[in-house]
Amino acid sequence: MIDRFIDTRKPRWDRLTALLSRVRRGRLSRLTAAEIEEFGALYRETASDLALARRDYPSAPVARYLNGLLSQAHPYVYARRGGNQRSLLRFFTQEFPATVRRNGHLVLLGFLSFFLPAILAYVLIYTTPRASAVLVPDGMESRIAQVQRTGNWADISASESSVAASTIMTNNIRVAVLAFTGGIFLGIPSLLVLALNGLTIGGVAAAAQRGGVGLELWSFVSPHGWIELTVIFIAGGAGMGLGKAVLLPGLLSRRDALVAAAQEAVRLLMGGAALLVVAGTIEGFISPSALPPGAKFAFGVLTAVALFSYLLLSGREGEEDEAAALDLIDR
Repeated sequence: MIDRFIDTRKPRWDRLTALLSRVRRGRLSRLTAAEIEEFGALYRETASDLALARRDYPSAPVARYLNGLLSQAHPYVYARRGGNQRSLLRFFTQEFPATVRRNGHLVLLGFLSFFLPAILAYVLIYTTPRASAVLVPDGMESRIAQVQRTGNWADISASESSVAASTIMTNNIRVAVLAFTGGIFLGIPSLLVLALNGLTIGGVAAAAQRGGVGLELWSFVSPHGWIELTVIFIAGGAGMGLGKAVLLPGLLSRRDALVAAAQEAVRLLMGGAALLVVAGTIEGFISPSALPPGAKFAFGVLTAVALFSYLLLSGREGEEDEAAALDLIDR
């Protein structure tokens, strides 16, 4: 039944994808008047297909594929003046957080791929110091000794903050890209990047705790860590989503499943890169500052509340409007 559903409707989905590709290169000016009318008609027909897929095949990958296709076409179908700025605003206020929520299972997988190795490394090193030779980066003992003298995990002067922030942003984005691009190879490198980072951070945390500077470490990490680590989980989850599309394409062809996953993954990476700019700024200016640990922890809590409120709540009105419209179509 679902095979027939896909086979009979796929030509118009492909046509909508082709028109959308041209629109992206030059907005609607790339299309003739007849093609613009066709573009709108295809959008409405595909929305109807999505409503049917959600009703009759709610767990099938085709529903996610159609949702991604419509999400990309929607800004052009309902474009207004000042479209570039409005599209950018819509992306960050609606599309990106909605995409994170749609891929929450992959983000959770990214979190577990990091968190479980981190816990393992922490327990091993805290209970068996000899494991430090394998799991703790070189030079950590001298770093801990320095922190014991200075009382600050990262001693960055005010004049160095701007350079440090820029360096940190670049490094964070590099790690996120590595976690993402690993998805091309069935998601295995993404899993390894997350696990290795988890082992390293768990090892450093245990070594710092044993050295009596755990408070200094966590007060340094708290202001920026919520954003930075969440984006790493998002990027890693996006990469594993690409691997999943190759290994388990479901009822779609591998090509179509990979296209759908890539559409989601690129949105996740773009939004995550913007968040890493924020995290890098905080890590360059706030985290190494002379603020007392309590103030840094409080800043971290506020950051976490703002971040998760944004990711979990922002753009839900658009989702409700879309659901209402699709419900009307379904009737």
